[in-house]
Amino acid sequence: MQRIAELSKIEMLAETPISSHLNDILGHPIPNSNNHRDLRILAALHANAVNFLVTEDAGLHRWARRVELGDRALTLADAVALLETFEPLTVEPLPRVTSVESYALDLDQDIFTSIRGDYEGFDAWIAKVQSDSPNRECFIITEDPEAYAAIAILAINEPASHCSYDLPEPITKISTFKVAPSFTGHRYGELLLKAILRSHHNHGIGSAYVEVWGHHQPLIDLMGMFGYNDIGRSARGEVVLAKRYQPRDRALSPLDFHVAYGPPAVSDQASVFVIPIVERWHDQLFPECVPKSEQLMFPGLDGTTYPWGNALRKSYLCNAPTRQLKPGDAILFYRSGRQTVSVVGVVEETSRSSDAEEVLNMVGV
Repeated sequence: MQRIAELSKIEMLAETPISSHLNDILGHPIPNSNNHRDLRILAALHANAVNFLVTEDAGLHRWARRVELGDRALTLADAVALLETFEPLTVEPLPRVTSVESYALDLDQDIFTSIRGDYEGFDAWIAKVQSDSPNRECFIITEDPEAYAAIAILAINEPASHCSYDLPEPITKISTFKVAPSFTGHRYGELLLKAILRSHHNHGIGSAYVEVWGHHQPLIDLMGMFGYNDIGRSARGEVVLAKRYQPRDRALSPLDFHVAYGPPAVSDQASVFVIPIVERWHDQLFPECVPKSEQLMFPGLDGTTYPWGNALRKSYLCNAPTRQLKPGDAILFYRSGRQTVSVVGVVEETSRSSDAEEVLNMVGV
C-alpha cells in the first residue's frame, strides 16, 4: 500500500502507440508479455514523451541501440553523471593526464583489482612490461595525489609478428584502458582517449587496435565514435577494435574523414568558420588551454573544472544566425578576451531551436 501511495506522486504518461518503425525492427511481441511492456516503454521514448529512459535492464539497452535510441537510454550511473554536469554542481579540480614510466606504476591501486578480474595472468604480464618495456607508454589520471582514477598502457611500434591482425604499420596496441568504477561521471574515459589519440598523432602510426571484452559495451561505443571499428574477435573471444590511419580515402565525407583519421585530421573538402567565445566559456570548455599556473588569475577558475571540459565531444550554444555549418566543417574558436584563436574543432552536428527540451536532448548526452 505504501508503494502504491508513493506511485500516485509520480506523473503518469498516457499510453503511447507503438509505431510501425519499432515493430518492423523489434518484432510484434505477445500482448502483455515482458517484451511487449519493454516495447511500450521504448515507444514513449521514441515519441519524445520523455527526454531519457533510465534503466538497468540490459535487454532494453540493446533494443534502444537497435532503434538508434541508445544515446537516450541511460544507466543509473549515466543519469547521475548527466545531472552532475548541470549548474551549479561541479566536479573536483581536474586531474591532469600524466605520462609515467611503467616501472613507476603503483600496482596496489584499487583500479588494478577489476583489471585482474578481467585478465588472468595480469600480474605476470605487467611484471614483464615493467622489466622490459622501452616501447611502452603509460598515462594515468589521479583524482588526488594518491588514487588512480584512470589508466592506459600503450605498446608503441608493436612488432608485426606480435599482431594477429592485418593492419598498416607502424602499429600501436592499447594494452590497457580503464576508468575506476568509483570515478565515473567525470568524463575521464574521454580525457584518457584524448591523450591516446594525441599519442597516435605524435608517433605517426599507421594503425592502432584494442581488444575488449564484449560486456564493456560503453567502452566499445566510445571507441567507435572515434574511428575504432570492429574487425573481428581475438583468440580469447574479445571484440577487436582497430583504427587505420593509412591509406587515407579522400572520397570520404568531411565528417567521416575526420572520424577515420583524426583528430587532428581535417578533410580538404571542409569549410572553415571562426566562432567567437568569451573567456568564461572558453576556459570551462577547453581547460587544457589555461596553464595551471594561471588558473587563479581568472575569477571563478580557482582550479575547478567541469566534466564537459574533459570531454572530446563538446556542445556549444550560441545565437549565431548562420545556417552554413555542415558536418565535418572546421571551426576556429576565437577567444575574445585575448583576441586569439586557441582551439580548432570539427562540426559533428548542428541544430537550431528555441525549445529548452530540444536543446537538452541534444547537449545532454
